[in-house]
Amino acid sequence: MPVTLGEAAILQKKVVIAQGVLDQNVGGGAVLLDVSQGLYFGLDDSGYEFWKALKSARNIEAAFLSLRKEYDVGDEELKTDLLALVNELVVNGLIAVVES
Repeated sequence: MPVTLGEAAILQKKVVIAQGVLDQNVGGGAVLLDVSQGLYFGLDDSGYEFWKALKSARNIEAAFLSLRKEYDVGDEELKTDLLALVNELVVNGLIAVVES
């Protein structure tokens, strides 16, 4: 399935971690702590790898390309999983997606 116009636009955007959000590696996964809300969120091993890629990449597409080298999964499945995590993080106020 080809990339849709909406996906293409999102892939060019950058992830910005919300102020007061901390992450801690915990046995391969991670805990994200939102100090301002007093809430924490758990990520499994894959989720933590996605998180690290999003934090360090210039945009979501660069994170996707980096993860593609690490995971033996189809591009569509990886993209779907990555964008689902991005959406979940945005909904929970842990990140914002901005122009890169």
